[in-house]
Amino acid sequence: MRKLLSAPLSALILVGVVALVYGQSVGFGFVWDDSALVLRDPLIRSWRLIPEGWQQFLFVDARGSTFFRPVQRLTFTADYALFELAPWGYHLTSIALHAAAALALRWLAAGIWARQFGAVGAVIAPFAVALAWAVHPLFTAAVSYVAGRADPLAACFAFCAMRLALDAATSALRPFFLRSVAAALHCFFAACSKEVGLISFLLCTVALFCFRAGARRLLVWGALTAVAVGGYAWLRFSIDPITAPERPPTPFSQRAANVAEAAVEYARLSLLPTDLLMERGMPAAPAVDKAEAAAVKASTSTLAVGGLLILAVGIACFQARGEPALSCAWLAFVVAYLPTSNVFSLNAVVADHWMYQPLAFLLLAAGLTVCKWASSWSPPLRRIALVGFALWVAGLALRTWVRVADWRDQRTFLERTMASGGQTARMWVNLGGLDAKTNPERAEADFERALAISPGEPHAMLGLANLALGSGDHARARDWIARLDGNRVFATARWQTLAVIARREGSGNGLAELARARAIDPADWPLLRLECNYLASEGNRPEALRRLEAFCDRFDFRSEAWLMLARMARESGDNVLAQLAFDRALACDVHLESRLRNAAHALPLVPEEGAAP
Repeated sequence: MRKLLSAPLSALILVGVVALVYGQSVGFGFVWDDSALVLRDPLIRSWRLIPEGWQQFLFVDARGSTFFRPVQRLTFTADYALFELAPWGYHLTSIALHAAAALALRWLAAGIWARQFGAVGAVIAPFAVALAWAVHPLFTAAVSYVAGRADPLAACFAFCAMRLALDAATSALRPFFLRSVAAALHCFFAACSKEVGLISFLLCTVALFCFRAGARRLLVWGALTAVAVGGYAWLRFSIDPITAPERPPTPFSQRAANVAEAAVEYARLSLLPTDLLMERGMPAAPAVDKAEAAAVKASTSTLAVGGLLILAVGIACFQARGEPALSCAWLAFVVAYLPTSNVFSLNAVVADHWMYQPLAFLLLAAGLTVCKWASSWSPPLRRIALVGFALWVAGLALRTWVRVADWRDQRTFLERTMASGGQTARMWVNLGGLDAKTNPERAEADFERALAISPGEPHAMLGLANLALGSGDHARARDWIARLDGNRVFATARWQTLAVIARREGSGNGLAELARARAIDPADWPLLRLECNYLASEGNRPEALRRLEAFCDRFDFRSEAWLMLARMARESGDNVLAQLAFDRALACDVHLESRLRNAAHALPLVPEEGAAP
């Protein structure tokens, strides 16, 4: 078997299996946040905007988001250049990134395995670990969902960084420094792919420490880490701060229960992922009355089992002392799992894709431990264990292939998520937004269900206000909007809706309300576009042109804004400004010229927000 399964062949098989399991997603559409990150992100439209992409948060038009993931945006820029807005290209890239992460894990596992067992199993065992990880159904959200590709990106860089640190620990001084610099760069890019990528610095420290790199080398690595983390912090915190939703702190007693619940649930999902949920709600509040006594009892048993699981990991780490490879694998799992363990406050107790990196190290540590024990097993027992492992991996692959179909389109995603138990307020809000386009009555029921689950849910109230506005019930729309008073995150949406209400009911032209909204968020492009259209309709085209030109000068990366400026300047007779704005629009979108060439007229109106241009 060792002769047949060479390293290149095992890598090829690994890529082929990933393509087979996830290949159907190439025919899927965009889902959920894909609209914001692909269809509506102006910063992915041209390679000229790459520097600006490192100076903005991930969701440009979602002002409540503070995700800093410029490397993820960089992959979308490449996808847009190659595939424009064809979903299949983006899904193909996501599959390729997951395959690359699997290959990086195999490379890391091979390095650790060789230091534990030498050449014995140095190809087959790492391949088996990477294969089980690559086909695990916990990760369909990270692969079949375009917006989820931050996990494969961060993991791929983290695995490569740790392998480089592993090799640096025992290399000569010059190779050590070069490999350490390369590892620090990989850690930096992991952090810029997803915030959890910051743990890659700790993972590399674990590798250097476990393989006894020495105090001097650890100091060098510490200095490189400080430079890389400092650069990341400078980029991250140089962005203008925004108002993000505030979450109440989780009480200590509830946090302990969440830690235990997460440990039990993740252990079950890792071994037997039968009932997977793409949406898991907020942490439940502690029970306070007799009616919830049964839930408290269940939580007590969960607390006990979770405590035993945590104790077992602690014992495994303790017993691995003196064995660098085993210590490295177990400690890496602890470091990777800690951010998702609920020791820190999170927006959910469990999320399947949060195990993307931790499960890799858990499988590696478990594989090393089992192979250590297997040295004393009889040959028949080893064959039974191998067959059992093969059947388990085959079951994982089949479960993943079935679950991938849940991400086919927005409605399929929402309905299957809710059918499997994920009936959270957020899911009902998203379903309401989808139903609002075809069935307003059903959409209203969806939003009401969201409010029943989470009273005061702002998205649901805003959705109900828009439904009332669409039906002409302005008084009811005002009532729903009034309930958002005091919500800082939704302040601009509140004033914008009030402007539309005032204009439609004839109580004003809406410009005063829009001015209040723009004072809160001057960067809101949909708001500015609406304001300029209102000004133009009021006969004040020069003021609309002035405000639009000022916006384009300040936020010069929006092709749609430059197009609108070109159109308004042309209509005002300023052909010089129109041509300048048109040239800037072309520079901000590599596919704009070809689309305009095929259009019926040279300067089309800007498409509605969220629609493909």
